[in-house]
Amino acid sequence: MLARAKRERIVGNVDALLACLADMHSRTPQQLEANNFAALRQTIAARVQQLQASKAPRRKPPRPFLKTTLGQRQDTSAINVPRLVDLLARGQAVRRLPYTPHQGWAHTAQVLLDYAEPLLPFWSDMHDLHQRLQRLRGLQGLALLAWASTACYAAGAGPAAAPGALKPLRFFSVPATTPEAAQGRDVNRWVHARREINKNRRVSRQSLMFS
Repeated sequence: MLARAKRERIVGNVDALLACLADMHSRTPQQLEANNFAALRQTIAARVQQLQASKAPRRKPPRPFLKTTLGQRQDTSAINVPRLVDLLARGQAVRRLPYTPHQGWAHTAQVLLDYAEPLLPFWSDMHDLHQRLQRLRGLQGLALLAWASTACYAAGAGPAAAPGALKPLRFFSVPATTPEAAQGRDVNRWVHARREINKNRRVSRQSLMFS
């Protein structure tokens, strides 16, 4: 997406430059001032703004909403007639009528929110995320799990201040007393988190991680 936007911006600038050069080429030499680069730059900038203002906003293509984790293919009550005809044509025994599937919400879903201290500017976004998800999907079968240090809970911050039911996954981060320990602090943090997960057995392999 960024590469496409950059390419469109370059193409727009090139179009503006060509339009200005064509305008200058149509003038006589007496009309052109020597080394009038400032006026040319202003003309190009005005042309770019004109092209950007006239361009309609590009609509984002529809994308599936987290199909692999929050979604699940489910059978409807409508019989899949083409599939049934294909089975009968092959002479296969039909032990169960095929139904037309559709993409719906999974029966169970887990979302992990990492309330790490370096992610402090995004804690409010995490609060908003699980609020929107509860309204969008509903609470039935939805488990919202939060990772945070004990100091975070003691201060009443992070998931402790989140509006809604967040289940805490507590773990103790290793203090960084040396530069070597500081480099491995994040690794140790995930090691302790993994031990906590294995101990609680509350996190499935299909969980969705927001960090």
